[in-house]
Amino acid sequence: PESSSGDHAALIAERDALTRAMAELSVQERQVVVLRFLVDLSEGATAAELGIPVGTVKSVTHRAVRKLRASAHLIGTN
Repeated sequence: PESSSGDHAALIAERDALTRAMAELSVQERQVVVLRFLVDLSEGATAAELGIPVGTVKSVTHRAVRKLRASAHLIGTN
């Protein structure tokens, strides 16, 4: 989410960091992250949209979030 702090440079830096971190994910991981967290689809709806089992959505979400949390691009951006 965008902050309302008014610091435009910080907002741009945060977006850049997130973009770089997302680029490190596989295509499937990016698709799942976008559908689950940006589009706010349920696990079932994400699975249906991508044509994969719900269990795969769960495991891909877990793996992608773990990668994002460990990304050097995002460490220290909060």
